[in-house]
Amino acid sequence: MRKPTAMSGKKNRLPTRVLLGYGAPALMLAAMSITFYIYLPKYYVDQLGFRLGALGVVILASRLWDAVTDPAVGWLSDRTRTRWGRRRPWILGAAVPLAISFFLISNPTTLGATELALGVLTFFFFLTWTSVTIPYESLGPEISSEYDERNRLFGVRETMVILGTIVAAALPAVLPPGSLGLTGYGAVGLVFGVVLIAGTIFCVTLVKERPLARLPTTTASPWKTMAAVLSNRPFAILLIAYSVYAFGGSLSTTVFLFFAEQVLGSDKGPFFLVLYLGTGVLFLPVWIWIAGRAEKKTAWIAALAVSGTAFAGTGFLGRGDEFLFGALVVLTGIGLGGIFAIPPSMQADTIDYDESLTGIRQEGQYVGTWALAKKLAMALGAGIALPTLGLTGYVAGGTTQSESAILTLRVLYVAIPCVCNFAAAAIVMGYPISRSRHLEITSSMAARQTG
Repeated sequence: MRKPTAMSGKKNRLPTRVLLGYGAPALMLAAMSITFYIYLPKYYVDQLGFRLGALGVVILASRLWDAVTDPAVGWLSDRTRTRWGRRRPWILGAAVPLAISFFLISNPTTLGATELALGVLTFFFFLTWTSVTIPYESLGPEISSEYDERNRLFGVRETMVILGTIVAAALPAVLPPGSLGLTGYGAVGLVFGVVLIAGTIFCVTLVKERPLARLPTTTASPWKTMAAVLSNRPFAILLIAYSVYAFGGSLSTTVFLFFAEQVLGSDKGPFFLVLYLGTGVLFLPVWIWIAGRAEKKTAWIAALAVSGTAFAGTGFLGRGDEFLFGALVVLTGIGLGGIFAIPPSMQADTIDYDESLTGIRQEGQYVGTWALAKKLAMALGAGIALPTLGLTGYVAGGTTQSESAILTLRVLYVAIPCVCNFAAAAIVMGYPISRSRHLEITSSMAARQTG
């Protein structure tokens, strides 16, 4: 391994084809996630008559299942030995069942539009989701070990995530529920599934895995290995900060359409979502530039502060304030690209820190632990938001709501997420890996590999 220098990242820029190849699967993975969390709950409640409490329990219980599958898939991915590498067989092999499960969950009458059927499908959907996303995200830290080049790599991936979210927001207008002779969001599920499979083929074709001399052995269980991962202090700080942010973000995401419709009296929820995400895409390169000139930690704190400060203003809006809401959406979206793109790059640096101490690469275990914490935070947000809304008097499909329901929407959509934003910024201040510290870490890794 070549000894890194302060300028080595500029001499080892990744080819555009690798950046785009790695980012490709993220487009539809994000689109599926947003459709599941934003559109399907409202469809199941308002159109199919599902109970808010039951729906919240299904989402929360299915994500608790990830406590088993996330670390297990990460552990298995680290230890996979094939001629095609550790990650790529997982990514391609699980893409087809994931596409099928998403189509079924989007087309509810296929297996019966019941709460039990939804629960079974949700569990299968997240099992296949994990089998794709954990190896896929584990591939990222392997592609480049350069401190600043990772900002570009994960910047492209997170750009695809935001673009996928825009697609999820816009496509239902083109393929509305019930189109193409399919019930519910079946047409959307069909399109997303086909494009996902194509994106994974594109990824595994263009992105090659590099051979590693020191791979994990099978002596420790996934959960013992996860405990060791959590003892990595830089990783633990970053994980806690991001989980706090993700919990707040899940609350606002889950009730977004409810807030737009009932508090603002607006049917333009999808438009505002596209406006927010489009702003995030436009400003994401700016945050990559800031992270390259300053430190990653500094850039992420600034992004959280910008987004949280602007978002707080939405708590003072009411019916008819669509223009003001749109302006605040743009201001909030300025920080979105930085919030999304920088933490994965920081996470990759913590994996290098672990290798400098142990001599072993185990990206899958780190990504599995990260994904589990993020999913639990998001599931907790959805699991709390929907039942709480039901308990405070929200009337499904109603045009008017009680004062307590409106107040609850304000608290869930604005107040708690803002507190989480600033709490995450405060926590990550203790993150210790800077550019100069990472140079020491990679030098130590090189020295270990050369004996």
